[in-house]
Amino acid sequence: MNGTRMLAQALAVAALAIVPSVSQVLAATAAEPAAAMTTVIERREQAAEVPSVADLYQSVLNFEPGAWTLTHSHNGQSYNTVVEGAVTLRIDGADQTFKAGEGWVDQPNVVHLVGNETDQSARMIASFVVQHGVEPSALVLPDDVDEDSLPPQPELIAATRTLAPSLPQPMDVVQQVVELQPGASVPLQATSGITLVSVIDGTVSIGLDDTTYQRTPGQSLNETSVQSASYTTADAPAHIVTTSFVPRDASPLVSAPQSGL
Repeated sequence: MNGTRMLAQALAVAALAIVPSVSQVLAATAAEPAAAMTTVIERREQAAEVPSVADLYQSVLNFEPGAWTLTHSHNGQSYNTVVEGAVTLRIDGADQTFKAGEGWVDQPNVVHLVGNETDQSARMIASFVVQHGVEPSALVLPDDVDEDSLPPQPELIAATRTLAPSLPQPMDVVQQVVELQPGASVPLQATSGITLVSVIDGTVSIGLDDTTYQRTPGQSLNETSVQSASYTTADAPAHIVTTSFVPRDASPLVSAPQSGL
C-alpha cells in the first residue's frame, strides 16, 4: 500500500493533526513570566447537533508548504483550529484562509479539502462528533485517479477516539493548546464532560484519580469524569492539545490552585 492510500485510511479514521515541536505561536510566550500551566490558544464552538450515542475524535495535522488533504466530506460536524501558520479551506473552488487561533466548523456531507498555500509549515487540530459506528470521513475521489499527480498530503501526528454514551445537550466543543513549564505539577479542576488529550512535545504524567499515565509526543489519553486530575512535567517544557466536550458555557480544562513549578 503506497503513502497516498495509507494517509487516505488515516483520514477516514481520524482526519487532521499537529507536529511534535514548539510552534512559533507557542514560542511567543517564552519571553513572558510563565505560570506552571498556560492556555496559549482556545476556541469554543457550539455544537449544532449532538447524537444520543457518539464517537468522539481528536487529531492533529502538520501541513508542509503545498500539502493538501484528499477531497473528502464528513458524516458529522468537524471542529477545526489552526495552531500555527495558515491553512486554506476550499469548497466548490472558493478558498478561505485561517491563521493561528482561527478556525471553522465543517458541516456534514459538504465536500471540501484543506491545504497550505504558504511557504511556511502549518498545523491544525480537528475534532469530530459523529453517530456511534459511523465513519467520521469519506473520501471523494474517482477510482482512476492518478496518485502520482496528487500534491503531498499532511502528516497525521497524533490521534485519539472514544465512545460517548451520553453527551451534554446543549454542548460546546472547546479546543485548547496548553503549555506546561519544566517541573510543573498542576492540579486540574474537574470538567463536566469528556476531554481528549494529545501530547505534542515533552513528557507529561497525567494523574487521574489514583492512576498515573505517562505520555510522550504523539501519545494521547481520554479523560472522562474523574474525582481528581493533575499534569506533571519533568525538566523540559511540554505542550498538549485538548478537546473538551462540555455543557453550554461550562469551563473546559483549567488549572486549580497550583502546587508550584
